[in-house]
Amino acid sequence: LARLDLGWLGAGDTVFVKLACNSGHVHPAVTSPAAVTGVCAELFDRGAGRVIVGDQAGVERVRLAPGEARFGSTRELMEENGLYEAIMEAGAEPHFFDDEGYDAGYFEATLPEGHHWDAPVMLPRVVEEVDHIVVLPRLGSHSLSGYSHGLKCAVGWLRDDSRFHLHDDAATFHEKYAEINACAELASRYRLVFTFAQQLMLHQGPDTGTVADVDPWIVIASDDVAHHDA
Repeated sequence: LARLDLGWLGAGDTVFVKLACNSGHVHPAVTSPAAVTGVCAELFDRGAGRVIVGDQAGVERVRLAPGEARFGSTRELMEENGLYEAIMEAGAEPHFFDDEGYDAGYFEATLPEGHHWDAPVMLPRVVEEVDHIVVLPRLGSHSLSGYSHGLKCAVGWLRDDSRFHLHDDAATFHEKYAEINACAELASRYRLVFTFAQQLMLHQGPDTGTVADVDPWIVIASDDVAHHDA
């Protein structure tokens, strides 16, 4: 981390750190807690005023519907998989999209030209309240997308109705989740995509499969999410 150019970070800036937390299972099913503590510490050391860390888990375990009807809790899952503890130890602020309200917590994003979406992309309102975004994905297989990394991590931004539309037209599934990253409100704030993989999830995914240790650990950093994944 000390080798990274964080010249975009000004004194007192607010940074949102986006995790991959699909379940209560531990890394590699989710972002490594070590990545959370390390990156948050580096951001504070470089002058960040606030570091907010969060996500919303996958629809199998967490769902939010109109009228504030809900099933499950991302907060509870992060308490199970070690991410909540890592956030608190880092002195950062935990943020769970499903706790913010179906209407009050989201806004309609600005999609890129030529997109494949037939319905609005609804993003968490906290995106508009921060100066920068850092993405901390996991690296592993995924039963629908083939594999899950930086681009696929963007699904966690979506409100549940947008998640439904993402999966509803499977012919453009990959295009649509890539296009989430190109929404103006996200693309203008993305500064760093950083993978720290101590283990990999193979043969199924995203939350269950064969866990493989990697030696040496895999570290990938880029200011561009597509370059990062490539």
